Amino acid sequence: MRLFMTALAGLAVAALSFGVGHGSATRAAPPSLASLQDVAWLKTQLELSASQVETLHALEEEYGTELIALCGDHCAARSQLAAQLLGADWSADTELALLETMGRTQVRTDVMTLEHIRRVHQVLTPAQQATYERHVSACLATACPHRLHHGSMGHATHDHN
Repeated sequence: MRLFMTALAGLAVAALSFGVGHGSATRAAPPSLASLQDVAWLKTQLELSASQVETLHALEEEYGTELIALCGDHCAARSQLAAQLLGADWSADTELALLETMGRTQVRTDVMTLEHIRRVHQVLTPAQQATYERHVSACLATACPHRLHHGSMGHATHDHN
């Protein structure tokens, strides 16, 4: 009987380990911010109508045009910073001014992205909105652009592996 109980306990541990490992390996990753702005991905995930797809394509085009302009501003400042950083004519004032330009541009980009997310949300049905809201929440609560940590609804957990 003791051998049977030991074997049963071993089997239970193996089954539990498989279940946890399999669940971790097959769990879907949260969507990226890029996914949330991709009409083809949204069409699949939210089962969009043809009219919704057309509207979202127009929003995507407008958003993309604005994003390209802001990206150009940010990249220009970053390029100037790279040239300034190790150059003979280094200036703390110039460096700070470039960093401030990059920061303002990043804030404008973030505000524009949030506005785009709201516009997409308005095009959706209530059921689609609920799914979209879950995707947006998962993306914003877990994604770290530097991959240094991931949060869970505002609680950052550091993972430096």
